[in-house]
Amino acid sequence: MRIFLWNINGIVREEAQCKLKELVKEFKSDIIGIAEPRVYLSSRSMCRFQVDGFNNSIIHNSTVTTIGNLWVMWSMNLPEPVVLNVSRQAITISVEVFYISLVHVSSIQDTRRNLWRQLNIGAQQVPWLVIGDFNFVLCNVEKKGGATPRTTVVNEFSDWMDDNSLFEAGSLGCNFN
Repeated sequence: MRIFLWNINGIVREEAQCKLKELVKEFKSDIIGIAEPRVYLSSRSMCRFQVDGFNNSIIHNSTVTTIGNLWVMWSMNLPEPVVLNVSRQAITISVEVFYISLVHVSSIQDTRRNLWRQLNIGAQQVPWLVIGDFNFVLCNVEKKGGATPRTTVVNEFSDWMDDNSLFEAGSLGCNFN
């Protein structure tokens, strides 16, 4: 299964939609995660953002009062994902025999702590992928510009990863955009 996540920073732009469709086709994605679409998702607008070969539904974290910052779309070749949890910072789904959490983490430390509590699978023995925009780094070589990350922030994230038996995997694409 191939999972593609893009912090698109606005999906309304025609060039962003075209690039998304091109990348999905190139990487043969089964699940698409969109961070920061910057548009309210309604049943009417869903048709506009459809990708060929993908289900007509979009899992999102929009509410009546807020524009969501995460969308999940899936291939028609997959069974419909089971939504396990939705919050302002994450959407967790179950697909076949594993969990996928797509995240767009807050830059506010107290808000991030809520996410670490939410995304704690404890002793469950389920394969789990956590993918997204964490808005901070595990080490300074991953950072370009700005202030040096506080040690407490890095340690909290590192401890959460250790507590949940997670490790950092490689990625494709541009860094520091």
